[in-house]
Amino acid sequence: MKKYVFTFSLLFLILIIPFALADDLDTGFREDIENLYQYESLTADVTITGTFILSKEKSTSRSSEITSKVALFPKQNFYQNILEQTTSSNPSTTKVENENNELIFTWNNPSFTTYNYQVQTSLKTTEENHRLTKDITYPITLTQTQINENNLNDYLAVTDTIDWDNTDIQAKAIELSQGKDNLFEVSFALASWVEENINYDFTTLNAQSSIKASKVLESKSGVCDEMTSLFIAMARSLGIPAKFISGLTYTNSDLFSEPWQAHGWAEVYFPGHGWVAFDPTFGEYGYVDATHIPMKQSSDPTDYSTLVRWLGTDIDFEDQGLDFDTQITNYGNTREQKYDLEANILSETVQFGSYNLISAVLEDNTGTYQAATLELFAPEEVEILTRYKQSEIIRHEGQTVIYWLIKVDENLQDGFTYTFPFVIRTESGELYESSFKATSENQFYEKNEIEEFIPSEETLLALEAIDITCDYNKQIQINEEQPITCQIKNIQTATINGLTICHEKDCETKDIEVDQTISFDSTINLENPGWKTQTITFENNDFSYTAVFPVEALDSPKLTIEIDSPNIVNFQDQFEITLTAIQESFAPAQHVSIDLEIGTGTYNWQIEEEFSGEEVIMLELDSSSLAKTNTITINYSWEDNQGNSYQEQTKIDLNVTPNTTIDKLKMLINKLSIWLTSF
Repeated sequence: MKKYVFTFSLLFLILIIPFALADDLDTGFREDIENLYQYESLTADVTITGTFILSKEKSTSRSSEITSKVALFPKQNFYQNILEQTTSSNPSTTKVENENNELIFTWNNPSFTTYNYQVQTSLKTTEENHRLTKDITYPITLTQTQINENNLNDYLAVTDTIDWDNTDIQAKAIELSQGKDNLFEVSFALASWVEENINYDFTTLNAQSSIKASKVLESKSGVCDEMTSLFIAMARSLGIPAKFISGLTYTNSDLFSEPWQAHGWAEVYFPGHGWVAFDPTFGEYGYVDATHIPMKQSSDPTDYSTLVRWLGTDIDFEDQGLDFDTQITNYGNTREQKYDLEANILSETVQFGSYNLISAVLEDNTGTYQAATLELFAPEEVEILTRYKQSEIIRHEGQTVIYWLIKVDENLQDGFTYTFPFVIRTESGELYESSFKATSENQFYEKNEIEEFIPSEETLLALEAIDITCDYNKQIQINEEQPITCQIKNIQTATINGLTICHEKDCETKDIEVDQTISFDSTINLENPGWKTQTITFENNDFSYTAVFPVEALDSPKLTIEIDSPNIVNFQDQFEITLTAIQESFAPAQHVSIDLEIGTGTYNWQIEEEFSGEEVIMLELDSSSLAKTNTITINYSWEDNQGNSYQEQTKIDLNVTPNTTIDKLKMLINKLSIWLTSF
């Protein structure tokens, strides 16, 4: 509700406008660091420092040689170009060797002191996007020759941590892969389940040894290494080779004090294509962003990062581990969005306590298999009932939709219009913003009404057979016939026979050849205003699918104005008139104009924004300019969304009582003045 206060004596207008909530949405980004996810490549200087202390246990302690074998440092690969790499140490080493992708630091006749050694690397890292353009069938079949040539045995093995022979792991993997015949979809199902169901828990870092994948599944908690281990274990249990990748990555999460952290993710072997990256912690499936700096690959996350050996007697050794420092020196181009995104709200205006639905329509623009991970952020007055962070596969040359069921707080202040912004954030950090409104008088939707618009698993299966696009007006006038036209494409590899399509009483039965597109035409005609659902069914012997479409049926906008005014006032007294504009239709009014005439005064208010609910206008007047009898005339006009005009008039009488003879004379003069201005 808006309140307008007009004081006649001061000619001053005070406007209390509807307030917007949550202008500073917390989108989970740290404000003190930049967003590096938006770049397709980065150039960085990475310094790895190892420290250990060699000391005597006895006065007779002796040492002839000490070596530190370092497996964890940046290496050259297709997505990571090593520009320069140097080593250093203090005390100086006798020699440094590179053997089997490991650096070996050697000290002969070492002193008993603190040792520091470094690997300094200048590198360019690129987004690792594998761009799968074809189906790779599941289950996969690997010949022994393929296994040997690609060194896959280690990445199919049971290890101390990757205990995929556990029956619970096997059962969960089978459950998640059930009914899927595509390797990308199976890998996505495993990785996204881990991301959605394993709680990121720092307490697991205190463990004395790495947590087995089976224990991670049991406890439903872990950090990146544990989440990745469980994903790898489930993949291997299905006969899918998977390896563990150790390295560094960047985070702008406020969970961490520093942006660059040690990290673990996975790669999955796709026959005929190669190794494909999956990071269940970050929600990156089929790719990893350019902030991922790989350093080591292994069959088990417990494989050593450094290994120190020494020759000597009575030596006390203390390893202080590795420290990492990463500095970005150059930025590549901004990442191209791999899909087109359209953010939608089901109803733009709802009642307090109502449910609503936010959706993101994603469409492939690369011709590749890909997965999108989106996050929804909204003000605290809007409860997100589904998972705020969601991931879905976008088939190449296809489309998918991600839904968020939301509910507006029911304990908001009556009489006000609330504007709620919301933000959808992509995995690259791109933001899509929109908003909706809530009042105490607007349409209320129950949870089950909104859930009708979220497709079921059965529906999604049907959509693997047909691709449906329907064109219609989301806003229609009641009792006006509007067309709805649907294009139905067969995306299967076989003919669809006997597909019956029905909307209301309009039904057609057709056969659709492979890649053929047919049209279905019908009409929409609604008698009552409000949000309505239109359903079109698609059914044959193989599947049944019901498409649900929201339609806003509009009546003609209708306003009334109620006047609250005293019937009698004393001459020269102050008095107040309150006008309440009330929406009596479902359709909102636009360009509302209100004129009030009393005595010789005329006052006007314009409401340019879309009017819905109630508006309150308060006018303070001085009766010294009025006659004995007065008419208050209210003329008000408005338009509908098609530009049609409407107008109404309301009148009431106001009497003024004189206190003295002089008052009577003044009131007579006022009457004459009012009469003259009427011409």
